[in-house]
Amino acid sequence: MSAAKVFMLDNYDSFTWNLVQLLGRIGAEVTVARNDEITVQEVRALQPEAIVNATYSGIDGEGRPFSIRARSVRNPEGDPALLQLIMPDAQIALKDGSVLTIAADQGLYQRERESLELQGEVTLRRDGDLTVVTERANIDLRTSSASGDRPVGATSPHGTSAAHRATLTPGSARSARR
Repeated sequence: MSAAKVFMLDNYDSFTWNLVQLLGRIGAEVTVARNDEITVQEVRALQPEAIVNATYSGIDGEGRPFSIRARSVRNPEGDPALLQLIMPDAQIALKDGSVLTIAADQGLYQRERESLELQGEVTLRRDGDLTVVTERANIDLRTSSASGDRPVGATSPHGTSAAHRATLTPGSARSARR
């Protein structure tokens, strides 16, 4: 049995060194590069089975920045347009200048659609004024919007509420539907 090929993105933190040591002890073949010293094409050329400590940043359709990080990333079924994310978290700048922070147990990033499908415990937090928790959410990075078809709980300075599903759109992150 051959060693797993793992690519580790070094974001200039001590976490990287510790994790590389641990992966090496369990027999993984680890390649490490600093986040500003390697391109996506160079990482793809390595053909890793997993990417650890990955970060992806971009700009939505209205010029607002977003960033997605994950503890590890896999390419399911060899489809380069799909990325399976373990413990993803994201930050999306919204139209009103606030920031939507997202965390989940797992996710699937679809490059062509610029979408993020999240599952497990999903938490969406807009600055300090709104927190939404659900089991599943779909994030459209082109429009900086989120929607879900599972029950949600929301907390804001105005109180708490619950709904069967929700849609969060820029400038109007209060459109939970009962």
